Amino acid sequence: MLRPGVRWIAVACALAACGRFGYDGEPADLAPGDASSGRDGGAGALLDGGSRGPVDAATCDERCPGFCTDGGRCEIGCSDEECAGAIVCPDGHVCDVGCTAPDACADGVDCSGAAGCSVACSGQDACRGGVSCPAGGGECAVTCTGGTSCGGRIDCPPAGACAVRCSAPLACAGGVACGAGACSVACTGMQSCAGAVDCAGSCACEVACSGDLACAAAPACPDGCAEGSGCTSSPDACNTCRGADARLDRSLSTRQADP
Repeated sequence: MLRPGVRWIAVACALAACGRFGYDGEPADLAPGDASSGRDGGAGALLDGGSRGPVDAATCDERCPGFCTDGGRCEIGCSDEECAGAIVCPDGHVCDVGCTAPDACADGVDCSGAAGCSVACSGQDACRGGVSCPAGGGECAVTCTGGTSCGGRIDCPPAGACAVRCSAPLACAGGVACGAGACSVACTGMQSCAGAVDCAGSCACEVACSGDLACAAAPACPDGCAEGSGCTSSPDACNTCRGADARLDRSLSTRQADP
C-alpha cells in the first residue's frame, strides 16, 4: 500500500490536470444546478466538486494510506507497482483515489466504510477489481478514462448520490449497480458500458449511451423512465427523490440526447 509521500507528485499532477476526479470536461451532459432555483448540482456535480458539506480536518488521520489535505480529505495515489492489494479508504474518511498507472488498483478500490469517495481510473486496465462506494450513504464519483478501465463492477452507494463517467474505449465492462439515490452514468467511450447499468431502484437516474456501440446491454431504468437507449429523470414521475436528495438531484432533469 502506498505510504504518505511515496511517488505522489506524479499522481497529484495527473489529478490536477483533469480535475479533482480526473474529469476531462466531457460530457457536459448534466446541468450544474440553477442558482435561481436554489438547486445544487446533483449527482453530475460530484465530478466537479466531490462530496458536499464541510469536512473536519480531524476526520483525516494516520489511517489514511496517502496523505491528508488541509481540507481534511484523504488523497491516495496509485501510480506504479508499489500500490499492492486492494485500495481501502479508511472508515469515516472522505477519499480521493487516483489509479493512474496501467493495471493500477487491480485488486479494487474499497470505499465501503468511507463518508464520501471519488475514484479516477485513468490508467490502462485500471480499477479492474471494481469499485465499492460508501455503504453508509455517502456520495461517490467514479471516472473511467483509461482504456478498458473499470473492468470490475462499480457498486454505487445504497442511498447516496452517484456519478459515473465511462469515457474510454471499452470502459465500464463490469457494469454499474446504482442504489436508491440519484444516479448518473455517461457511457461516451466506444463500446463502453458493455456490462449492464442498473438504476431501476434509483429515485432519479440519467444514463447516456452516446459512445459508438455503447451500452451493449440495455440499462435497467426506473419504470417509465427509459429514453432512447438510456434513462431520463426529466418527467416528474422519474424524479422521486425527497428532502435533501430532491435538492441535490433535480438537476438530473437535463435530457440526454441519443447519438
